[in-house]
Amino acid sequence: MSALLLLVLSFVSAKPQNAYNSIRGVDFKNFTFCWDQDDTWPSKLKWLDPSDCKPVALINGRWREPVLDDEPRQESSFPRPFAGLILEEVQYVRLKPATEQAVIVLRRNSGGTQYSHYVFVYALERGQPALMAAAHSGDRSYFGLSRVFVERHQLILELFDPEKRVGDCCSEGVVRHKYLWRKGGFSEVGTPVYDKALNVSRIPVDMFGQHP
Repeated sequence: MSALLLLVLSFVSAKPQNAYNSIRGVDFKNFTFCWDQDDTWPSKLKWLDPSDCKPVALINGRWREPVLDDEPRQESSFPRPFAGLILEEVQYVRLKPATEQAVIVLRRNSGGTQYSHYVFVYALERGQPALMAAAHSGDRSYFGLSRVFVERHQLILELFDPEKRVGDCCSEGVVRHKYLWRKGGFSEVGTPVYDKALNVSRIPVDMFGQHP
């Protein structure tokens, strides 16, 4: 066997199984995320500590919170409202000029009217998705997530302004934060900008503030 063939075989055997060539190849609808479950509903943006969370596996873009033994059982004619995580959005962006990353938005449904959002940023390292950072928004008009996007390699989070709220569900204003990836973490750039909201709520609501 030639030395060149041995070199090729050694490279193939050393390559990780199921390695990805691009972050676009990762199926985030069926993916295990690191979730920081908070017993209290947030009222502001919180950057998460990846070492202090539990893994949850989405199946077809959803993960339902398990029913506790002490919770009352629902009658079959009144199904239990969905409480858990729903994949809302995946964006492919460039926070670093030479590589592409994925920004994923998950909505946490409470089973009632309350909901908040998780924003995950993933990059590809050695053919595997690696978490760069994760954040948890507030609840609806109380610094809930309005939009997330990337502009000039900056991660921009728009949160609903509670000072401009029209009920718990909605707000007519946003607070825009800009972050730049520096030395292994996101650092805020400049000061927050207050602006008019493009939409008063991220998801549709009715006249009572209920979402479908």
